[in-house]
Amino acid sequence: MGNLFSVVTEEQSRETLRYAFDHDLSYVDTAPHYGAGLSELRVGGLIREVGRERLVLSTKVGRRLHAGAQSTTQEGFVDALPFTREFDYSFDGVMRSIDSSMARLGTDHFDLVFLHDLGELTHGTDAERYLRQALDGGVKALETLKSQGVIGAYGLGVNETKIVSQFIEHASLDVVLLAGRYSLLEQQEALPLFAQLAPRNVRIVAGGIYNSGILAKGSRALDAHYNYGSVPEPILQKVQRLEAVCEAHGVSLQAAATQFCGLNPIVCSVLLGARSAEQLKTSLAWSKEPIDTEFWKALIEQGLIEAEGLEIND
Repeated sequence: MGNLFSVVTEEQSRETLRYAFDHDLSYVDTAPHYGAGLSELRVGGLIREVGRERLVLSTKVGRRLHAGAQSTTQEGFVDALPFTREFDYSFDGVMRSIDSSMARLGTDHFDLVFLHDLGELTHGTDAERYLRQALDGGVKALETLKSQGVIGAYGLGVNETKIVSQFIEHASLDVVLLAGRYSLLEQQEALPLFAQLAPRNVRIVAGGIYNSGILAKGSRALDAHYNYGSVPEPILQKVQRLEAVCEAHGVSLQAAATQFCGLNPIVCSVLLGARSAEQLKTSLAWSKEPIDTEFWKALIEQGLIEAEGLEIND
């Protein structure tokens, strides 16, 4: 809904969000970063249409928006709103970010709030500084909001695992939105983290389950992305091996990718990213495609997925 890579029209946005709601997908995740506020504005339209009480809503903090953008195409988002982004995980920064998100969305509370994109992947050599800012300020803000009933729970929303391991040594979490690190394509980074989180009763929201598109489009697609960029050759080769097992068992790659994360009980929710109602309809069909246990066992036997944590019923 934030125009990542290409434009999603207002009509497409309304149709997609309404289709999700009409098909019992009541959890909506957004962030100020997505389209520099555009995604939140669009989700706010759904809230006004169906009512806040009928949705589970999460947003993110860590980037504050300011007027005066030189371009509306930034950080992969096309025709975004005319705001610049400033990293700010401080107490005041988080409080102001929540207030601004409430205004864009038209809500007075959130079910979940995630500290967005802490870690080296986003911040490089500044990662430690922003982690300290979040621990000293942002977490206190979220605890305050939680005690006031403004938010129901909070956690991290990240694309990497190292920062989560660092964070939980200093502060508690309710949930982690982990994008791309636990998918049909890759699990090795996530599993040691899951072992740390399980005793703390921290659950996982699985995002980026198609690894930015390669698992949705397949190895033959020329426009597929991996981790928001081009597809490296080793990744392409692994996808081709996955496709071969899928073909042998009469399973689509997309259905396997859609259903995989739900096999692990630490995952409490799986996010389906969609740019249109038609895409969402297709994803829902993938989620219901029959897959027998022999398929999953074949992937394990060939070393294509890790068995750890999976509940595969015969």
